[in-house]
Amino acid sequence: MSNYILSIGLSDYDYCTPLKATEADAQEMYGIFRQKLGFDRGPLPLINPSKHELKKVIGNELSAARNGDTVVVFISGHGLKIDGKLYLLFKETQPANILDNDNIHEEDLISISNLVRQVSNLAGAKVLLLLDMCRSDLEIDLNKAPTLGNYLLPKQTLGSEEIKTLLDEINKTSPSTHKAQVGVMFASADGKPAYELQNQKRGVFSLGLETLIKEHQERYPGQSLSLGQKTLAQLKDKMEQLSQ
Repeated sequence: MSNYILSIGLSDYDYCTPLKATEADAQEMYGIFRQKLGFDRGPLPLINPSKHELKKVIGNELSAARNGDTVVVFISGHGLKIDGKLYLLFKETQPANILDNDNIHEEDLISISNLVRQVSNLAGAKVLLLLDMCRSDLEIDLNKAPTLGNYLLPKQTLGSEEIKTLLDEINKTSPSTHKAQVGVMFASADGKPAYELQNQKRGVFSLGLETLIKEHQERYPGQSLSLGQKTLAQLKDKMEQLSQ
């Protein structure tokens, strides 16, 4: 059995506002899982990958997981919510081209629900998606806003009933040799902002999780940190402390 960490940070976009914290967040989350939590497999952090690189790495790394493996995927970058569905933007995505007569050009986006379905096919694995992404409803006139710069800062939360319902369906059959057990942790509650600490160039979500893991290891050496409701409550408190 192996523990995989795949950490991705998107900060430099061709047509969207740059993000200041995502690169450091991806680097630090990779380090905490490799050095503190003993994750022994996974590539170096993927920083500002192209659309082709991102799809290739996600496909290759996830396909390598086997029964009994633990897989953590951390993604920090711009996202959108369109008609209740969540999407990750590639660095090359042009916001003005996302919609055409109300049809979504999904080839220019990564559907979060499709990503959840993809990881659910890792038979017998345990998968955690850590999604530190924007959630902005696409309710603007794209002809007047050819970039996302005016309405994606500060970073918005990611979360929706769409993903909750999908996880409920997937995990009804788990544990199973045919499906993975899948969990998704969002940067904050639906409708709430996920802030960046400008002075530290870090996202509150990843810094809060990193701090919590380090404190737990100092207090309970050698013990794993369970990501249950108690830990989630502690993470919320830690994020509030960091935001003050």
